[in-house]
Amino acid sequence: MFCCPCLKRTEDVDGYIQFTTESGSLLRRNSTSDIENSSKDKETGDDSNTRVKEDTSNDKDLLEGIGQGEHTVTFVEHLADKLFYAGESVVLVCQLNKDECQVIWSKDEEIVTNTETVKIISDKSRHFLIIPEAVTENSGKYTCTYKDLSTSASVIVSRQEVLIRKQLHVDNEGDIREYMKVSLSCDINIPEKTPRWFHNSKEIEKNNERVTFDSSDCKHKLIINNIELEDKGEYMVVFDRVTSKTSITVTEQEVLIRKQLHVDNEGDIREYMKVSLSCDINIPGKTPRWFHNSKEIEKNNERVTFDSSDCKHKLIIHNVELEDKGEYMVIFDRVTSQTSITVTGCTDITIKQQIKEENLQNWVRGVLALKYVKLGLELPVEIAVKNHHEQILKALPNTVSNKCSECNSENLLPSHEKKQCPRTLNKRKCLCSRNAYYRRLCPNNNLCSDIYEKIVHDHRYEDPALNNTSMGKWSTDPWSIAACYISNTNSTYTSGSEHKKSSKDLECAELLSLFVNNKKYLKNTKFGVFDTARRHRNELMHNAKYEISHEKLSEYLKDFKDVLEVIDNSNETVFTHDEVRQALKAISDLQNYQIDINTREEIENMKKDSRAKAMVEFTEKLEHAYSQV
Repeated sequence: MFCCPCLKRTEDVDGYIQFTTESGSLLRRNSTSDIENSSKDKETGDDSNTRVKEDTSNDKDLLEGIGQGEHTVTFVEHLADKLFYAGESVVLVCQLNKDECQVIWSKDEEIVTNTETVKIISDKSRHFLIIPEAVTENSGKYTCTYKDLSTSASVIVSRQEVLIRKQLHVDNEGDIREYMKVSLSCDINIPEKTPRWFHNSKEIEKNNERVTFDSSDCKHKLIINNIELEDKGEYMVVFDRVTSKTSITVTEQEVLIRKQLHVDNEGDIREYMKVSLSCDINIPGKTPRWFHNSKEIEKNNERVTFDSSDCKHKLIIHNVELEDKGEYMVIFDRVTSQTSITVTGCTDITIKQQIKEENLQNWVRGVLALKYVKLGLELPVEIAVKNHHEQILKALPNTVSNKCSECNSENLLPSHEKKQCPRTLNKRKCLCSRNAYYRRLCPNNNLCSDIYEKIVHDHRYEDPALNNTSMGKWSTDPWSIAACYISNTNSTYTSGSEHKKSSKDLECAELLSLFVNNKKYLKNTKFGVFDTARRHRNELMHNAKYEISHEKLSEYLKDFKDVLEVIDNSNETVFTHDEVRQALKAISDLQNYQIDINTREEIENMKKDSRAKAMVEFTEKLEHAYSQV
């Protein structure tokens, strides 16, 4: 029988075998099972000696554990081989029969530690290795080691093959006609895959305004809004190397006139009225052609406005004249609609003359409003020009002491190389592309070359007017830089003009173009109001009859006030100067009161004042206008 000198074996009255260690610890084992086993042995004829030996061996196993002072540590849950797909979470787990054991994880015999992509966690006796989003490189043999014990498993991370669960198809039922909204969709087995879409073997661009891409989980859609005839053909969606195709046929939608062309005005149409003709069709977004007495009406007709909104189309005639009578026709593709108007003339010559003079006075009021816009902008422009000059010099190194008088538009080379030209617009106009062989960097520490880069960068259209400026003055004269932002199309500003050194020397159009072209003058502000005002200015100055209607004048004055009352993205008024408030009041007076200019002396006074305000063109137009009355 097994005997351990450090243990004493006894049996108590209850039939329990007791082992007492030297330290006094007591281990008890029920011997009743031995008795029961003995009875069974007799019945089966088993030898009792054999049973005694087995009992003794059981005691030996038990006592060996006690002799060591603790249970033998072993893995009760081993790692298991696993297969994962790329993108899935890998979780490996094993368990010891003892808590708080410090284990070591390794992959292909290299130790693995906690990182952003691998997490190692221990929870009492259980130990985990977690890879939240597996990639194929995570494949290998993983081992968890505790002292001289270890458990291993092979992990394979495979790229999951895309399977088309539902082939690409058209969601719409029935025929597909022009201007419909069409949806193509398919389903795959893997979520969050990004597809590529093709139409007739050409990839569909993401910036196509009529196309919407929609991917949700495993479902992917291509939505075509207002489908056109050229959208017909084969469509294909591609996921990695897996494709699915379908085709669509687009049937031409015929235009139908829902409401025939008619005159919106009620009653007789008389000279100088505003007349509106309109019709409705069944298809949105169609562009009509308008005809008067079989002759197409030109788009640049100043008295005519074309208005198309959804399915409704209008032709508006301002200050209708006797020659505007006759037949009008609108054409959509091959569909037409017609109507006619009769214009009744003013029989009283006094009334006709009065209307003509009123329209002339309206034109003068509009140009006077331009003068007030100019007066209101002079101070804000002056401040903006100086601030911009300071910002450019401050951003460049060693510009305070440097001056240059050697550079011009024919010899200056920009700081950048031609291959790295930063322009996205007007790239061919950059100095790096114009006779670069004969150019050189500014000899004064690249001063003019660096300033040129800043000027181009701050120009909204990357197209500075270099013929307006003198490069040799860039470092010292703010207005030499401001001149680069004055549009040549409406400017009298020329290179070397010594008299134009402030905002007071500029025409209204030149002041407006500064705010349109220089994106640094007004940050976080929509420049569209300045562009609109500049367009109105051109319409006034190029009006051959020097006449505008009351409606047109109201539109001009409102837009001119919007310039002086411009707000930023926080709805804060940008211009708060007294000069601006005075100009706004003057324009409001023009809105509320008609002016009365009858005598030659009044005309001469207006011309004299206009010359003093640098409005030479207005002075010339005014003199010519009153010579016609």
